[in-house]
Amino acid sequence: MKCVDAVVQIEKDVLPNGPQIGIIMLGGLAGRIDQTVHTMSQLHKLRVTRHVTYVVTEESIAWALDTVSH
Repeated sequence: MKCVDAVVQIEKDVLPNGPQIGIIMLGGLAGRIDQTVHTMSQLHKLRVTRHVTYVVTEESIAWALDTVSH
């Protein structure tokens, strides 16, 4: 979340009226289950404030969908 906070600060300082920067998190979906659950929790929380947020590993990609028809 420190990196996400840094991105938000850059958007405020450098791009005050510009678009949001997309976030791609590398890793975090494999290995220890507590780390995977934390990554998915953060992804779920970010879906409210961020338009483009993905988690990418060598084997998969994840993103959270809003509660609409897909």
